[in-house]
Amino acid sequence: MEINMNNAELIATDFCDEIIRTLHGLRFSIYVGGSIALNKHDKFSDIDICIIHDGDISIADIPNAERILKTPQGIQSSVNFKGEKIDLRLDCLKTLTNSVEDFISRNDLTPRGQLYLSALKAGRYCKDDLNVKGLTRNLSIDEEARSKVIADNCRFIRDYGFLIYLERGDYATLADTLLFTYRAFIHVYYALDFSLFRGYKHAAAFETNKNKGGQAVIEAFQSIFMQPEAGKLKTLSRHLNSFFQLHLPQLEMNFDFQIGR
Repeated sequence: MEINMNNAELIATDFCDEIIRTLHGLRFSIYVGGSIALNKHDKFSDIDICIIHDGDISIADIPNAERILKTPQGIQSSVNFKGEKIDLRLDCLKTLTNSVEDFISRNDLTPRGQLYLSALKAGRYCKDDLNVKGLTRNLSIDEEARSKVIADNCRFIRDYGFLIYLERGDYATLADTLLFTYRAFIHVYYALDFSLFRGYKHAAAFETNKNKGGQAVIEAFQSIFMQPEAGKLKTLSRHLNSFFQLHLPQLEMNFDFQIGR
């Protein structure tokens, strides 16, 4: 059965209610995350649920849990529920608070760390005994972190010889270097808006006045990924130049992917 947004929300909510009944009497937080939380769910999307506990819940407490994997934050599992697959994560509160502290102290500004925290902020909580929403509500990129993320990533946004790779038919290297450049751009794009990194998949949906023009750059990258052409490199050059001249003119960044290195 194809799962649309409404069906996915109902299944996710029913699963959370079932977990709350199963773990009755225990203190924990549980939220629906991923594409459902962002209102971007489609037939290809997973149903993502996360339980945050204080050490008194294990994967053995979850009915039908299978394919159990350890992650940096905790345990990840696949659960069969009403004929659908739920991607379930169990995170320990101590790991969460450490991640928050590392971010606040600027010890961890990595995309992985930011993505973890942004998912906690965006989640739709069905139960929040541990006040996770309160712990993460005010997390954002300040001016210091913003400047660091921009400086760290702008040095990777340059011409790696895209046109040369295209003319040689070296599409693997072209794709690899374009993707590397694209990822660096997305980190700058979020940081300009003082936003935590929210992933690559729906980045264009988060354009604001602070990162205006980013959607055009993202679409130009995606167009080249789908069909590499010299004319599309020229379009990407134009949009990147407009973007950086508008938001970061002091960096004097200039792109002309039509002339090779």
